[in-house]
Amino acid sequence: MEDKEGLGPEELEQQILDEVQKSVEENGNEGYQMYLDNFHLRLPTGFTSAGGKLRERSSHLTNTTYAERERQTAGEPNQYSPILQNQTPEQFFQTIDQVLTQVIDEAIQNGLDPKKLEELKNPAIRGNINLEELLKILLPVYIKLRQMGYSHRDLTT
Repeated sequence: MEDKEGLGPEELEQQILDEVQKSVEENGNEGYQMYLDNFHLRLPTGFTSAGGKLRERSSHLTNTTYAERERQTAGEPNQYSPILQNQTPEQFFQTIDQVLTQVIDEAIQNGLDPKKLEELKNPAIRGNINLEELLKILLPVYIKLRQMGYSHRDLTT
């Protein structure tokens, strides 16, 4: 899941799709979930049963960038991408929300039934297979964020 140096947006997208395909081949129905790991924790409440939890835990850090948090906690230096290091959690989540809205609007314009999306988001009726369907819808969000400069680690750990 390391980015190859100098990849353009299309090449990065293809690299990610290849990695996801490999994960699906190795893990079957859980391949998307294995690859996207904890990406769902960065989404707003409602997209998964645990969605929003990371936001809640970070809500008091509205004015502290990730780089400042690293220095304060003696964390691993440069564990975040340059784009994330210069953002606060609030700014990071706002970016995710903007990309999420854009991708969902595009998917609906391309034929995704909004009722199907709401059904997939409903934990009371969503099973493991539906979680995979939801993650397939969310994969373009992950890809766009990676193309913006966020690392796999930024989005999944």
